[in-house]
Amino acid sequence: MLSVHTPTLRKMVPFLFLPAGMGLLFEIAIAPSAAQKILALALALFCPELTRMAWVDLQNIELLTIAKTSSETVDTGSPTIAAATAQPKMTEPSAQPQQSQQLNRFRTVVVSTIALEVTGFYLTFASLPVGAVMIVLSQFWFNLLASIQLHPAKPVPIVSLGIQDRQAVLTVNAITAGLLCLWPIQSMRLGLAVALLVLTTLFLAVKYGFHRSE
Repeated sequence: MLSVHTPTLRKMVPFLFLPAGMGLLFEIAIAPSAAQKILALALALFCPELTRMAWVDLQNIELLTIAKTSSETVDTGSPTIAAATAQPKMTEPSAQPQQSQQLNRFRTVVVSTIALEVTGFYLTFASLPVGAVMIVLSQFWFNLLASIQLHPAKPVPIVSLGIQDRQAVLTVNAITAGLLCLWPIQSMRLGLAVALLVLTTLFLAVKYGFHRSE
């Protein structure tokens, strides 16, 4: 089931997020206040990043599922699969049941996070701040429940990554949620929107600046 549905869902990801992103660009043009325009811009910038993250997570799950299946076939003595060398390798056979459970649980977290993210983006059509809160909650959900990180190309493809390892990201999530909670205060909205845009821009700049420096 895992190997059948994950590729299909991965291919659907851009089509789930793209209309929401386009809607946010339209919202920038028609929003009645500068604060709403800036908030819409922050969310529009974040939308492609969440799309990419969802795609990558599902792709990694797919690759490791194929690797697990190949490994199980090798264990039963299939010469065809034994000759294959292009797939990422799972660890020792004794650890495979635990890894399968981790992979299944991670997939559940990823899929539920995507559902929350998409719901949040489409909620922005009715209310920008409500949709933004849902998107932030989806990030809390993922970072609290995703206890592993996948690296199919590395010797150890499944790495434990608990809440303590995600403290920095959770702190940013908490700050963002705190700012959004202040949105009902009319006089603070413009400053809050600017702060959220700055946070989003810094996050993307640091993340992709770091990747380029590796």
